[in-house]
Amino acid sequence: MLPVWKEPPSIDQITEKIFLGNECGAHNAEFLKERGITHILIAGNYLHKKFPKDYQYLKLPLIDRMTQDLFPYFQEAIDFIDSSDRILVHCAGGMSRSAAIVIAYLMVKNKWKYQNACEFVKEKRAIVCPNEGFVIQLKRLEEMIGSENYDLSIFTTTNIFIKKS
Repeated sequence: MLPVWKEPPSIDQITEKIFLGNECGAHNAEFLKERGITHILIAGNYLHKKFPKDYQYLKLPLIDRMTQDLFPYFQEAIDFIDSSDRILVHCAGGMSRSAAIVIAYLMVKNKWKYQNACEFVKEKRAIVCPNEGFVIQLKRLEEMIGSENYDLSIFTTTNIFIKKS
């Protein structure tokens, strides 16, 4: 039998409404209830909804690989976070995929540069470490935010290179 890797439940508050954590934290009913969580965003293709009757969920089929394209999911994630009262964004460890989504959200909503958003999140959750591919995409997002008339909705999960007319 293969050993099961388990880490302790971990959820850190990033803003008044956004929490960032690991899968164990997302599966801990007491942790969720104590923090008043109403929505859960899962950033992982193999992760599962633990309490589907108790929370509104959004599951993004992301893998923690440098080649994973985040752009098709940014707008959906931003809209879901905006629709929540208090949200937990999590992946397996709460370090890369989910952190990249939270960083992107803060960049878009606050017009922050990548470095500012990343440092802000790391101050709240020290283990945050988006993979290199995600960092490249977040810096690209920074450039887009700085340009006039940027529109994240031009990216879709079916074809990320088609622009709206």
